[in-house]
Amino acid sequence: GGPTKLKGSMQTPFHRFLPLLVLLASFSQELRIRSVQGLKVTSSSHERRVVESAHAQTHVESQSGQLVRQELASEFLGRHGPLPPFADIVEKAPQVMRAQEAWRHMRKHHVPADIALVLQNSLHRGRRQQFSEESMAKARTYLNGLLEHARNELDSKIIQCKEFDDQTQESMTHISTDLSRLGESLADFQRLKSEANEGMNIQEQDINDANQMMQSAAQAHQNRLLKFQADLRIHQQDASVFRFLLQISKCTGSGSSLLQLVETPHLQMCRENAGLSFEFDNAAVQEKVQGMTHRSQARLKRLLGRAMLQSRHGGSRHDLYLQVNISDTSLGEDEAVTTATTTLAALVSDVDEVTTRAPVYKGTRQRAGGRRCTQVATHCGPLSDSLAWEFSKSQDAVDKIKADLNQATHEFESSRNEFILQIGIMRDAKVIYAQQLAEAVSNMNAGLEQAKEKEEERRQVHSDHKHYMSTCRKSISDIVHGQICALTVLRSAILKDSTVSPPDKVIDCEVSDWESNECSKPCDDSCSSGSNPHKCGGWQELTREPVVEGNAFGLRCPPLKRRRRCNQKKCPVDCVMSEWSGFSKCTRQCEGGVQERSRNVLTKAMHGGLPCNTVQEERPCNTQSCDRDCVLSRWSRWSACSAACGGGFHQKRRRVLVPTHANGKCPKASSRKRVRFQKCNVQRCVGDEVCAAVEDVIIAVDASGTLTGDGFSALQAFALQLVDRFRSEYWGIAAMRVGVVQFGNGVFQGDGSMSAALKIADLTSDFASVKAAISTMEWKKGYTNMVQGLSLSQKMLQTSGRRSARSTVLVLTDGRPVFVQQTREKVQQLEDLRIRRFFVVMSAYKSAEFLLMRSLASRPQTANIATVPGIEELQTDPSVFAETVLTKVCAKAVSPSQQKSLSADRGYMLVKLGGICGSRGKLLSRRVQTEQECFQLAKNSDGATSFVLGRRWQKGRCYAATVQITTDAWSTWEAKPQVPECPATSSKKFTRNRLYDFYAIKPDA
Repeated sequence: GGPTKLKGSMQTPFHRFLPLLVLLASFSQELRIRSVQGLKVTSSSHERRVVESAHAQTHVESQSGQLVRQELASEFLGRHGPLPPFADIVEKAPQVMRAQEAWRHMRKHHVPADIALVLQNSLHRGRRQQFSEESMAKARTYLNGLLEHARNELDSKIIQCKEFDDQTQESMTHISTDLSRLGESLADFQRLKSEANEGMNIQEQDINDANQMMQSAAQAHQNRLLKFQADLRIHQQDASVFRFLLQISKCTGSGSSLLQLVETPHLQMCRENAGLSFEFDNAAVQEKVQGMTHRSQARLKRLLGRAMLQSRHGGSRHDLYLQVNISDTSLGEDEAVTTATTTLAALVSDVDEVTTRAPVYKGTRQRAGGRRCTQVATHCGPLSDSLAWEFSKSQDAVDKIKADLNQATHEFESSRNEFILQIGIMRDAKVIYAQQLAEAVSNMNAGLEQAKEKEEERRQVHSDHKHYMSTCRKSISDIVHGQICALTVLRSAILKDSTVSPPDKVIDCEVSDWESNECSKPCDDSCSSGSNPHKCGGWQELTREPVVEGNAFGLRCPPLKRRRRCNQKKCPVDCVMSEWSGFSKCTRQCEGGVQERSRNVLTKAMHGGLPCNTVQEERPCNTQSCDRDCVLSRWSRWSACSAACGGGFHQKRRRVLVPTHANGKCPKASSRKRVRFQKCNVQRCVGDEVCAAVEDVIIAVDASGTLTGDGFSALQAFALQLVDRFRSEYWGIAAMRVGVVQFGNGVFQGDGSMSAALKIADLTSDFASVKAAISTMEWKKGYTNMVQGLSLSQKMLQTSGRRSARSTVLVLTDGRPVFVQQTREKVQQLEDLRIRRFFVVMSAYKSAEFLLMRSLASRPQTANIATVPGIEELQTDPSVFAETVLTKVCAKAVSPSQQKSLSADRGYMLVKLGGICGSRGKLLSRRVQTEQECFQLAKNSDGATSFVLGRRWQKGRCYAATVQITTDAWSTWEAKPQVPECPATSSKKFTRNRLYDFYAIKPDA
């Protein structure tokens, strides 16, 4: 803004040097006088000494004058204080310079002859010639002109030198700022270098630790794998033996025995001191048997003994045998056999009795050591069934080991993948640290090079400034001493004799210090260090005012306005940086890691601009413990009720979104933190309920040999009872679809696999064809191949099921499947596909069969299982059990009698879901809450005998329908609610509309 004082050389008091100058001048004059007098009266040697002393004194005087001139120039170029007044220079000039010396300086100018004569006469020490006032005035005018020129020259020189000095000071400030910034940057780069080295070392150590842990885990997994493989080989050998015996014990006709086949190995029962044993006379077969585990040998011994006892009874108790044998799950279950027939313990304790009763075909042979073996025969049926069951148990053990092995492998692979992922993250972090190290080293080298260049620039600027300012001091000294002082002394000498303008009447113009206005440019990028100061920067106007007006005899005022260069500096360049990059991957998955992000310097700060901020940031991440608990989803919606009446369950669940890690915890699937149950439809069942739910059901019927013929017939009749209660359509919308699968026809193939289940009826709404197909089913007397039955049911639902319908597999069985492990795996697949599993078990409550089937049922398991105590109970009254199963299986069971009673009591009935008969009619309300409210509005409306109620996003809208309801129409809909007809159209069809339901008002209501 406003005017400011000009700082510079014109602000140092000149009078502080005047006493020194006066003393030196007096001393010099005294020495000269004495040396002249001494030369006249002394000898030549003495004269030489005096002359030498005078020369020395002159030299000292010259040196003192030069020192004073230099100090005076420095005062003019100083950066603080006011400029010395010009009057002080004029007043003290005679004391600084003698007239003769002043005349020597004047000889350099081309002085006019007349003025030179006046000047020489004024310096004459003797008789002087008197000049006219006119001549002295002319000389005075001439000298004043020279003084004014010298004064202007001094101003220009001072301003010029000050411009260069200011420019140099700005350059030095910028260079110092840049050097300081470079120092800070180098320190920061050094820090980054150290951090990068440390980070690389840490990551390398972590990688080594992770590799070591992965190797340890791999070794532990290998040891575990070897153990699994050893166990697997043993159980596979047992299963292969049972499969081999199963193949050679196949029945070829009624009454066939194991010994009737010539190529079949003969079975022998041997008694020795250690007890009873069974052997085959074929060495290859006996070797296979002896290669079995002790547990499997004991199981084989038990089943052979039981098969022999069954043969003694002629197979009359074959069914009983199967029921008892299949319930065995360990070697200590012989008590169950006691209740059915002679126990194996009796057989072992009384060998003689058993061998005498057992059939003998080739006689008894006495062996060494008192060992006696008897060749025996068994019925192929019991023996084959027993071997099949033992084979299935051995195969289950094999499947279980395989599942455990797969699980262990999966866990190891997951752990290994996690290690690999962690190592990958560490390597990525190491690469990032390596990049940071390379970048830091590169930046350090670049910074050092730039600092070297800046230091060299600083030295050059300082040298140029020193040389230029030395020249300025000499020039100013020459102007002040050689011109201003000389001219002032000569002017005083000339006017000494003047009567008109003596020295005391001479008044020179005095001006104030310079005041500066604002510079025209804040900076100029064309400026460079050491450049000509008059070629760059802006312009600044300097102004001053007269302080003392000069008279006619003195100097006129110098120019009051001038221009000088200013802001001769390059414009500051602020640092420009790129946007932050995204944060890198966390260096650790748990226990605290680091994420980093960086940005680049696009433009470095220069010439005093704002410095750059940090180029790298980091933040902590994954600070949670490595023992991570699982993360659960939100609660799902409540599921459909598991029963239509008599009390069912809703359920809602929470899925695992993020699994546990390390020693983290997670609630079990059955925990209340993950599953909730709520009772629903607690009203009592009427007894005539039919299923009108939108549901696809596959009925899987067991026809295995573990069932008797009567048992299969009972299940067949039970299936027909269920289909009778299903409705393919109700209230005019599609409801149930049913398909039928038959299993229990299992036969072991040559490779030990089980035969496939049978498709009896495709998924259809034609229940008549379904019932006909059920009626044609036969008892297959095979193994309970439930896995194959569930697999076929899954395929039918996936290929023919409706997306809008719930999928259910309804299994009717006695609960004795072979290959239990495979069955569990298949059930898990159905669970993953959200296919509901409902089991009807013909077994006692909480029996082994019941508990097994309950573990396979959908959750809540108690709502998805029903038990039938036995065949007789099911044959006595199948409708009772059908009612129980229907209300549990069906999500929407309807009692026609109850609906009829309710319609009569309420005065209206639901006729069609998602459809309208006629037109909607008049809008009665937009905010009804229940169908009862809409009924009351329609009843009070003029002549309305039906109404339409909105659903979905039209919920709450109530219309008085236009169709008139007659008593005949009411009776027809009441008798046949499944497929109602619309009396308002010739086609008798309702107009389909998913947003509205149609209700009829009872004519006499």
